[in-house]
Amino acid sequence: MEGGIQSAWSVTKREDNESWALHDGSLEFGLCHGLPQTDLPDPKKYQMFPCFSRQYGESQTSTIRMSGSHETIGYLLPITSFRSEEGFADDWSLRYARVALEKLITPSNLSFFARKRTTTPQSSEELYPDEVFDDRLSIAIFGNWNLSQVSIPVEQLNAIMLEHRVIPADISQTLRMSPEYHKHLNVRRPSADLLDVLPILTGLIIDADFDNSSLGRFLKYYQTFEICFEKIYSAGVDALVALKLRPYAAKKKLDSLTSDRSRLGILASDCLSPARINERFETLGSCCLGLLTEACADTQPQDWAQRLYLVRNLMVHEHIRILKVSREKVDSVNDALRSACCEIIANFAEPNLGETWKPRDFTPPPSAEPQ
Repeated sequence: MEGGIQSAWSVTKREDNESWALHDGSLEFGLCHGLPQTDLPDPKKYQMFPCFSRQYGESQTSTIRMSGSHETIGYLLPITSFRSEEGFADDWSLRYARVALEKLITPSNLSFFARKRTTTPQSSEELYPDEVFDDRLSIAIFGNWNLSQVSIPVEQLNAIMLEHRVIPADISQTLRMSPEYHKHLNVRRPSADLLDVLPILTGLIIDADFDNSSLGRFLKYYQTFEICFEKIYSAGVDALVALKLRPYAAKKKLDSLTSDRSRLGILASDCLSPARINERFETLGSCCLGLLTEACADTQPQDWAQRLYLVRNLMVHEHIRILKVSREKVDSVNDALRSACCEIIANFAEPNLGETWKPRDFTPPPSAEPQ
């Protein structure tokens, strides 16, 4: 983290059990908070990670809950929220806040996230967490029991928070996006068909979020689609083997599995239910159309998938033309593409191409008779 203290930190809990004595290698001072006293739950029963969220206000705490059922699984707390109980609606959220603070105050977190000070604190001075830690920081805190009730493993926490642009703060860069504050953050389970590649998808989106290059952001977000293409290809090959089509028909289908244009079409028609071709993909298509218009593209298809395909070709093969497009248009495509990536992570389903491609007069091949 930029401005992190280089010297070793030590942390001592004071006798009041509500504040800490910190030592940064040269000076000792206190860290306090404005939360009411409460019995501290067992911190081992909770999961916490520092993150970037761009929520700064003391009262801008958010409840993290499951989409649909609205079951609460945790809270998102800006570092400033520990100054008072203003942002906490009930004792339950205050208990989470106290655990979050307990898990945050460690030598390793201080070494990594402590802000660079322009003044030296007095040895008797009491500082709030946002005066010690980088004030861009937020804390995501989850209850283990709550996660188990909704079948969300710890390994998926980063992925389910991406949709709300909540990014793990383990990278020494500044997040460029400023999401709006929401009192409730509804999260969704990742698609079961993408669990094997979920860490890769999560890493790509996080890397793109911190990329200052418009082209770099686009290519990293687009790799989410390319990973889906690999699954489409695998499902298609399995379907071709099962269908035993005539050579020419099989070749046409195989060609469609190796073409980005065709695979985008399959993704849109066979991997996302019609109910999921929602506002996010319509927005993506609209943003792609705006970029294509400004780039004076020869064709402007109606379908979002085909518009994205043309934008991808411009980005990869005709980058000089993209340089003539306004930064606003390119950024709008990237932001819409990111939202579409999050929708795919939540709702992708491997296509049943054996059913889609099956000829009307198809008869399954007879099973081999035992010798």
